Amino acid sequence: MLAGAGSESKGGKMHSVSRRRQAAVLRRLGPGTPVAILLVAAACAVQAAEWFVATNGLDAGHDGQSWAQAFRTISNAVARAHATTPETIYVSNGIYQTSHEITIAKPVTLLGVNGWSNTVVQGNASYPSLMNRCFNVNHTAAVVRGFTITNGGDFLPKQFRGGGVSLQNGTIRDCLITGCRAYQGGGVYMKGDSDWRHSLVSNCVIRGNISSNDSSATGGGGVSLRAGSLVDCVISGNADMSPVGNAMGGGVAVYQPDAYPWLISGCSITDNEAYDGGGLHINSAVPRAILDTHVDRNTS
Repeated sequence: MLAGAGSESKGGKMHSVSRRRQAAVLRRLGPGTPVAILLVAAACAVQAAEWFVATNGLDAGHDGQSWAQAFRTISNAVARAHATTPETIYVSNGIYQTSHEITIAKPVTLLGVNGWSNTVVQGNASYPSLMNRCFNVNHTAAVVRGFTITNGGDFLPKQFRGGGVSLQNGTIRDCLITGCRAYQGGGVYMKGDSDWRHSLVSNCVIRGNISSNDSSATGGGGVSLRAGSLVDCVISGNADMSPVGNAMGGGVAVYQPDAYPWLISGCSITDNEAYDGGGLHINSAVPRAILDTHVDRNTS
């Protein structure tokens, strides 16, 4: 049997390594390749696609390629993932405290295997001097799914945005984003680019976040949307606490200086607060769409 051709547990289920992938490796290397090299190449081809993180794991001494060899920190697994190959990082139950933002600029899917109620990424608890953003995501094929993202912040320096998540490109899906703070986009800052499909927040609950900016009117207690798509999300109980005149978009603030398209679809925006646009504030003249979205019980 080739190395890695057995099975291992993932999320409580057993799975078998694909023999077809191993055969493809052998065909590429050719019949004259020494057996030892064939074994190593096949094993690497199988193992490179999956990484594992658990609160009882170890960053030093573990290879991160099974639950028994799981890493301790998410950032270490992201660092070990390949930059060009789509890979998955499975994260087990627990609270993962961060002292620096987790940057994902690779085609990586980061998956909380038992969903947001069991898997928490928590920023630094000391406001405001030591706060850190939880995630910085910038790759069109990057996905963060199944986490509670909490206690993140981006206040130093003042131009920082996205207390929970700064999303240049990629997807945030099936997450609870709560208790985060920033000057702009307390929960999520969606920067995006000229293709609104490259930046997506989908099926998330964004609740109890705060933005506060005393120098410009950009806002977005829950979400600051510059470009991209906000789809099937609940945005509730957020606030922009900026001084009067700057406080805009307690739930969602659309601030659009780049003429990039954006979309809000299938969302519920309720019980948010700001001086102007308690639920939704739009400062944009570019192509846009708001579809099947409920905006109600907000305060301004």
